Amino acid sequence: MRRVRAFGRFWWNFVVGDDWQAALGIAIAIGITAALAAEKVAAWWFLPTAVAGVLAYSLYREARSVSAPSANVLDASRQHSLKGTSR
Repeated sequence: MRRVRAFGRFWWNFVVGDDWQAALGIAIAIGITAALAAEKVAAWWFLPTAVAGVLAYSLYREARSVSAPSANVLDASRQHSLKGTSR
């Protein structure tokens, strides 16, 4: 049973990884593509467009979550460099 769990964990980490929202978006896009193809609609364009959209959204979320360095960190680094130069 341990091997089955390890196998399942491997695939979960491989598919979902760090961004469950991107994995969910791609899974939904695959489902929509399959539904369009089942209705005999030319669906070749949907999946690449959806992947580009999910990637753009993921990058937007990551860029928004990264904050600029605080002034305290910059001040500490300046003080450290000034201490090393003054004698």
